[in-house]
Amino acid sequence: MQFDALGRRLRSSYPQIDLKNPREPISLTEALDLVGQFAGKEPTPKQYEIIKKIQTAIESGYKKILLSAPTGTGKSWIAIALSLYLRSSTILTSTVLLQDQYRNEFGFFNTVRGKKRFLCEQTNRVFDCTHGYCSA
Repeated sequence: MQFDALGRRLRSSYPQIDLKNPREPISLTEALDLVGQFAGKEPTPKQYEIIKKIQTAIESGYKKILLSAPTGTGKSWIAIALSLYLRSSTILTSTVLLQDQYRNEFGFFNTVRGKKRFLCEQTNRVFDCTHGYCSA
């Protein structure tokens, strides 16, 4: 794999997928397939199994669904497939490393970080922004 200066994975070519105007209707399985096309890999059978259970739950009227699965299951792919299916989403992560994983694996993600993650210009980039002169 090759990476650019920001640490994002480089691809030789991106598939032609219009994420802003996907065709109607799109199922969760189709959304997962789109994620796989973008990443250049096939979704796993376990991801298909989980996505089908989520689709059934949504069609049954569930409004809140909690997915708990081991590391490496592909929860990130499932979250992106859900965001495509729902046409909008916010994905919260508990670590900066997971934010970076989303950004590196799927280059269309924007990440939001707290002021503690940036060096303060007022302190000549010695301290983080929680110690700057403007913090009160």
